[in-house]
Amino acid sequence: MNYVIRTDGFLWEDTAETLDEAITNAFDGEGLGKIIDRASLEAKFAKYISDGGWCWIEEDGVRVLEIGSV
Repeated sequence: MNYVIRTDGFLWEDTAETLDEAITNAFDGEGLGKIIDRASLEAKFAKYISDGGWCWIEEDGVRVLEIGSV
């Protein structure tokens, strides 16, 4: 599947077998702590929302996740 992950800080586009694999690949090395799946992504970004942080993910052109005010 094709994934696009966009945050207030970066854009990542690639293919992955699952949403969790795409999240792991996108956030590897970003210095945000261990983000390995949807739950850890949502938990991490919950801390950034008050500072204007946001994130969305599209899977094959369909938005499947929005966190914060995009």
